[in-house]
Amino acid sequence: MAMELCINGKFTTDPSADDIGRAFNAPHPKGWYLVLDNEDDGSNIEVTARPEGTYDVTADDGHREGHPARPFTADQAKAALLKYRAGERGWREAFTWEDDAEEDEEEDGKEQNSFPTAKRSSEPPTWAVVVVIASFALVVITKEQSNEDGSDTVSVDVCTPMDKQMLKQLLTDWIMKDSN
Repeated sequence: MAMELCINGKFTTDPSADDIGRAFNAPHPKGWYLVLDNEDDGSNIEVTARPEGTYDVTADDGHREGHPARPFTADQAKAALLKYRAGERGWREAFTWEDDAEEDEEEDGKEQNSFPTAKRSSEPPTWAVVVVIASFALVVITKEQSNEDGSDTVSVDVCTPMDKQMLKQLLTDWIMKDSN
């Protein structure tokens, strides 16, 4: 297992348990952080120091993130990092993983809310399509005429204020009818 330890931008390849322990024994400057990364599977644990002496810890198993219920003490953070470094399965137990938390929230939401959930449609609403089409229709009206020689002529006229008012009223009536 190829591990890498990063403490405030200083890297150690294949860190020992003592390297991890020393990281917590030294005084921490403001903004102190540590990342222990398993380069083989893309997982890692990130630790940041809090002003009151506890640590925010985030674990990423390569597919999802996990967080402890509350900030860790130095001993708890070291224990999680050492288990992770050793490849012990128990390191995951200290965290609540995203999938677990989302399922709990969904179950709580179902109990509290009896309203159906909204479904997202891939198509725009009818009124939006009408507005877009109408905006083009308000700009120009195309007329096709047959000439005496049998050829067709296409002309483009800008809408008059009366044409705009008439189109606006037609669209308003249609939208009101559609929404009822």
